[in-house]
Amino acid sequence: MSKFSEIHDAARADWSKLQACWQATRAQWRDEVADDFERRRWQEWEERVPAFLHALEDLEETARRALRETE
Repeated sequence: MSKFSEIHDAARADWSKLQACWQATRAQWRDEVADDFERRRWQEWEERVPAFLHALEDLEETARRALRETE
């Protein structure tokens, strides 16, 4: 397993845990402040984290290709 894979897997696992925590919190936290947090903060994470994970996968593939080409 490459370092990229380790970082990706750890980030994905942490993201899954954070999503579960947010879902549990959101089930109990139902007011305007929660709505504002979800709209202004959480939704950004919902977009950025999957994009980061995908970019990390692409970076790993690029690094693998570069290593193969230099062997």
